[in-house]
Amino acid sequence: MKLIKNDGNLKQYFIAAAFVIIIFTFGILTFSAQGPSILKSSYTQFKSGLANNFSANVLLKNTINEFEKGVNQNIYGRLVFVDIFGGLQRLMGKNVVIDADAENSTIYKMKNGQLTFSGYPKDLTETAKNVIELKEYLDGKGIEFLYVQAPHKVSKYEDQLPVGIEDYNNKKADDMLSLLREGNVRVIDLREEIQKDNLIHEDMFYKTDHHWTTPAAFWGYCKVISYINENLDIPVSNVEVTTNLENYFVEEYKNCFLGSQGRRVGRLYAGLDDYTFIHPDFDTSYTMDYHYSNGKTQTLEGTFDDVFVKKENLDMSQPPSTNRYASYLGGDYPLLVIDNKLLDEGNILIVQDSFGLPFSPFMSLNFSETQIFDLRHYKEKTLVEFIDENNFDLVLFLQNANNYEQNKVGE
Repeated sequence: MKLIKNDGNLKQYFIAAAFVIIIFTFGILTFSAQGPSILKSSYTQFKSGLANNFSANVLLKNTINEFEKGVNQNIYGRLVFVDIFGGLQRLMGKNVVIDADAENSTIYKMKNGQLTFSGYPKDLTETAKNVIELKEYLDGKGIEFLYVQAPHKVSKYEDQLPVGIEDYNNKKADDMLSLLREGNVRVIDLREEIQKDNLIHEDMFYKTDHHWTTPAAFWGYCKVISYINENLDIPVSNVEVTTNLENYFVEEYKNCFLGSQGRRVGRLYAGLDDYTFIHPDFDTSYTMDYHYSNGKTQTLEGTFDDVFVKKENLDMSQPPSTNRYASYLGGDYPLLVIDNKLLDEGNILIVQDSFGLPFSPFMSLNFSETQIFDLRHYKEKTLVEFIDENNFDLVLFLQNANNYEQNKVGE
């Protein structure tokens, strides 16, 4: 009896030891590859907590949570495990996949096969009031203001969500625009423009990512710049050239992109997206200053491709999880200052979220100076202070319904 019991214990010890070795091995591999970035993000969280005078308890908790989040998102071989998990969900016919970070990242597969995140209700009265106050402030300075509603992946005109699932983002957009129109704000609703042009809504978005495609962003740019040229009394250059797709190189890459939603459930569940890259086939010359969250700046000079395009994101030898969407600009920054050297008039400020990445570079083709401001990341000055220190002809908001900010004018 004693020998059998000892054999059982030995087996348990062996399994436990093997488990510890596996975890330890994956930990070493993870930190060998991603350790510096994990530690950097944790330290950034710690510094932010210090700057905001968080209590020691909250400071420690937030720092540990950031460290844990970094490890979870960068664990060695993570995408392989995600692929296997997603493949099993697909075999079981699941249209709802609950992520470990369920509150923010539950994935829904729509009837058209596209993925989407959940949306939540929100009272936008205060947000709209802030935008209206900004518009009235700009009126007093003789600066034009235009609010552009970026389209949402879930169409308000089609029932594509799984049974029992409701998305609130279109309702939020409708409420926001209704309030803004009551405040006499100029509005372009690109959701409605899709309907007017009889476009297929799902073709405007990636299957595995929440953003619009490059052709959709270019279409949106053409709509907005044409409206500005026809309705606002500000300098705008070369619209006929820059809105003609025949004046651009269009490069198609097949089955190369696993977007933000696809990375949650893997390619076996979601498949892969094609990616289209559009860039000018005419002369361009720029200087652009990147302003980073850590206070550092970087200046680039050259053509459209030299300053706007992150060529590493277009390297098809890199895995599909590479963020192809950020091939323009590379990601979200607090501030970008763009000087179009071929033009001598027109100054525009674009206040954007991530939907602006493939949109705003095209806008810069029509103005001498374009500045791109992200309310989520810029903390040095208030928006009003920033506007006061510059000379703009137009302030343009480009916002997606899932990213409404409630920054008050003057804060």
